[in-house]
Order: sequence, then structure tokens, then C-alpha cells
Amino acid sequence: MVLAELIWLVLATAGAVCGGGWPFLLFAVNIGVLLLFGCDKRAAIKRLPRIPEKELLFWTALGGSAGAMIGILLFKHKSSKWSMTGWVVILFVFHCALLAYLA
Repeated sequence: MVLAELIWLVLATAGAVCGGGWPFLLFAVNIGVLLLFGCDKRAAIKRLPRIPEKELLFWTALGGSAGAMIGILLFKHKSSKWSMTGWVVILFVFHCALLAYLA
């Protein structure tokens, strides 16, 4: 999807300008996932082509679980779909445990 690639291009460019690093990368992925959830919610309302759940879960699994959780709560998107919400919660707990272990 063109929108997803555009979001990641902007975030990657911003990361290169800011000096990058793991904290920025994690922040960028979470902001990107939040934007993807917002764009998908808007597409759902306007009945436009949607972002596949596989793509949303892929970016969530790459470290964007906090952005996905915020997207679910803020946009009320995919909140009634327990298969999606369940995976996001599981990935969020895993990412928190991983960060605690690495810290």
C-alpha cells in the first residue's frame, strides 16, 4: 500500500536527520503504526481500500504495539475484533517484557 510506504519514508528521513538510534526507531515505528490505524479507520469510514490486518499486525510485531494500543483506544478501531485486539495485547506484553529484560 502506497500510504504505508509513504509514512515509513517520512519517518526514516526524520530518523536520518535526527541521528537515529534505537529509541528513535522504536518511537518512529510506534508513531507509524498509530498513523496506520488512523488511516485505516478513515478508509473504513469513507469505504475506501483498507490496510490489510496482516500488515497492521506485521508492523505491530516489529515494535509498534504501543502505537497499536493507542490507535485502538484513540480511534476505536478494531476494538470489537477480539482476534486483532488479542494479538495486539499479547505483543504489547511481550514488548514490555523484552524492554524490561534489556534495560
